[in-house]
Amino acid sequence: MCIGMPGGADGPFVLDFSTSATAEGKVRVKKIAGEAVPPGWLLDADGRPTTDPNTLYADPPGTILPMGGAQAYKGFGLAFMIEMLCGGLSGGETARPNPPKPVGNCVFFVVIDPRQYAGTEHLEREVRHLEKYVREVPRIDGVPEILLPGDPERRNVGQRREKGIPIDDGNWSALVELADELGVPPPSGV
Repeated sequence: MCIGMPGGADGPFVLDFSTSATAEGKVRVKKIAGEAVPPGWLLDADGRPTTDPNTLYADPPGTILPMGGAQAYKGFGLAFMIEMLCGGLSGGETARPNPPKPVGNCVFFVVIDPRQYAGTEHLEREVRHLEKYVREVPRIDGVPEILLPGDPERRNVGQRREKGIPIDDGNWSALVELADELGVPPPSGV
């Protein structure tokens, strides 16, 4: 699910998340790196909690838990409805046993023109008020700042432009192997 809204002080607010405890790609990165996933991400094929990313790709496969922790039924309900929009309504496929190998993601877009509702000026004014209010609420000890959707990603972009993109040896090796297969030279000096 991704929702973007213009008008933030530092750029648009963008909330982009899977309705599961994590995205499948993050599990794949851990698998390739040979690392465990955090507790609460996966169940094996028998429904037991696991931190082994390989269980997601086993035969039979494990599964990624829905978001929500102890309230996972909320994440499951949201995922179920989004599956119908992104798989069914979009013309793609919904989840099923033994699905074909994916060639991309099914997507469903809704674009709303604020001029057809309260107007762009009203929206931008309310976004500014809400941002200011939320950023200025009193914080409990140990919380240095309030982060809003899009803030962590903007920081990551800045840090990665300055310091580069961190990548573990396993994923780097997989990228170099793929580059070899495709006849593309991998970057040098990495």
